[in-house]
Amino acid sequence: DVAFFPLTMPFTTGPGTIAVAIALSAGASGGDLFAYYAGAVAAAVIIALIVGVSYASADRVVALLGQARSRVVTRLAAF
Repeated sequence: DVAFFPLTMPFTTGPGTIAVAIALSAGASGGDLFAYYAGAVAAAVIIALIVGVSYASADRVVALLGQARSRVVTRLAAF
């Protein structure tokens, strides 16, 4: 029952997220770089808000699911 599930690290800043950020920033050559970076920052802020709201409402989701189902979701999300 005492186990560690790395839910936050893969969910918010896993290897896929980092790879996408690097790939998108590598393709930002030429054109209007200010608009590109402003869009990237806006997207990051929106995602951060969505993750923040998700984390803030996690207790309500667990209450809705119940103990057994929340364990299943936690174990699935760890992978």
